[in-house]
Amino acid sequence: MTPAAGELAAGLELKRVGRGWRGACPVHGGSSFTLNERDGRPVWTCWSGCDRGAILTELRARGLWPSHEETPEQREQRRRAWIEQRRRMEEAELWRRAAVAELEARQQAALEDAEQHGGPARWLKWTDCAAATYSIARLKGDELTRRLDYERQVRPRSTARLLAAGRADQREAEAIARLIVAMIAAEPNTKGRAA
Repeated sequence: MTPAAGELAAGLELKRVGRGWRGACPVHGGSSFTLNERDGRPVWTCWSGCDRGAILTELRARGLWPSHEETPEQREQRRRAWIEQRRRMEEAELWRRAAVAELEARQQAALEDAEQHGGPARWLKWTDCAAATYSIARLKGDELTRRLDYERQVRPRSTARLLAAGRADQREAEAIARLIVAMIAAEPNTKGRAA
């Protein structure tokens, strides 16, 4: 298992600087070594040019990095898990966008109804829509995929409908982007010419 950046920083006695750490390079000892965390994994750089492989070898020698190598099967399993996780995240994001769009439409309709007819019950419906919109709009990462899994169990038909709507919106956006790129490519280059 890959150690956290904080554990490496402590083991290398690095000093906290902003969001990362800085200190002595484990290979050459100069103070040009930086360590950051990206996507939950440590990322290091020796700005004096030490090879990343040499740094990894030194970290293993100090017991700061696991010494075992992945087998090709383990690497393939990890790659497939990463692809599946990415697919699930993309699908969950499609669902989130479609759900927020639908809730915003309901919220607008509830607002118009409350403005026309008044009454606390109608305003309560609007606030319920607003709260639901906010709670779904703020979801990210694992929390978002867990919510999609939950929605699939509790509301399978509406979840499937929202996913289909999200995919349709994505296809439409991609088609518009292709059209814009084609239009830009077809425009004559007038840079440097007098008008």
